[in-house]
Amino acid sequence: MEIGAKYYGRNMLLFVAKVDKNPKVGISVGKRIGNAVKRNRAKRIMREIVRLSKHRIAPGFGIVIVPRATVILNSFAASMLEFEDILRRAGCFFE
Repeated sequence: MEIGAKYYGRNMLLFVAKVDKNPKVGISVGKRIGNAVKRNRAKRIMREIVRLSKHRIAPGFGIVIVPRATVILNSFAASMLEFEDILRRAGCFFE
């Protein structure tokens, strides 16, 4: 993994960088997603995905998640699998 690498998925984009110790996760939702209701829904979905899989994120990585508008339309399980798949490709996911 290179410093500040981008990893693309169908419904989200992840920026991954090295940090000192504990994994840090941020969520950035732009106005392109839609109105405030849609943006907040996207944030809630991503927060829950991170909450359920944070114990499997390797220490020493900082992650910024940028969801796309289609994350609202997908099922939660599909979004969770996509997030884990992107983390595997990035090399910062415990099996």
